[in-house]
Amino acid sequence: MEEIDSGEVSLMAHSSSVELLNEINEKKALMRFGPVVTVFGIGLLWWLFTTGLHPVLLCVAIMFILGGVFLAWWRDAMKKTVVLFYDFDPEVEHAYGLLHDHAVNLSACQGVWHLSAAGKVHDKKYHAGASELVDRHTTHIYKASPDFLKTNIETLAIKAGRQILYLFPDRILVDDGGRIGAVGYEEINADVRQQRFIESARPPSDAAVVDQTWMYVNKKGGPDLRFASNPQLPICLYDELHLRSLSGVNERFQFSRHSIVGGFVAAIVHLGQFTDKHHEKVNA
Repeated sequence: MEEIDSGEVSLMAHSSSVELLNEINEKKALMRFGPVVTVFGIGLLWWLFTTGLHPVLLCVAIMFILGGVFLAWWRDAMKKTVVLFYDFDPEVEHAYGLLHDHAVNLSACQGVWHLSAAGKVHDKKYHAGASELVDRHTTHIYKASPDFLKTNIETLAIKAGRQILYLFPDRILVDDGGRIGAVGYEEINADVRQQRFIESARPPSDAAVVDQTWMYVNKKGGPDLRFASNPQLPICLYDELHLRSLSGVNERFQFSRHSIVGGFVAAIVHLGQFTDKHHEKVNA
């Protein structure tokens, strides 16, 4: 099977996001003192309890240690946090609202999967008649923003294997755990298709079962009678979303409800019209 994976986030540097990405990645690389001070404080507390220190002095020491731990975590939050404030035009606010609402609808699907690899089937008889094999994993769409980034709006995130895609009004931030990249909506090529998928387990409750097949099929598509254990399998109709960009985004997702992804794709295209105009103004 061929891996389906986005490229290096360092290559995803939308021209209007360069300064923001530099600030985020610089602060992301700063050392976190909170965990270090916490571990040191726990060790110091353990040592103090073994010394037989006077209870009053012990209480004072505990207060100082807790204060130091608090200040270390507070310092991390101040030094590493990037603030991103949005003041929308009504049209952009409406466009982002549509994207947000459609993403929320997608998150309500009983089954959401990320496809990490796909390949052609060479002998359909032993794969329930399927023409493609995929490696997929359950994923989620949820409310979140990148660590140490504070904003005045609600943003959604999509887990895509080792990366997380964060949907912002003017860009998609791509976090691979080490660095963050950015892709403008006008750069995104979003495709949706309805896909018949053979489930080997019980389908999600909101899935449309459109047909049946068997684990082993004969040349005519019926059950291969040579196999004593040959269970019948449901064929479901799912929506599949493919996000791509020239800068390296390449992610495929599958949703248990069909005819639901089209609105999300249309919202990406619509929002991309505004981010493209903003990009032109910045370069003017």
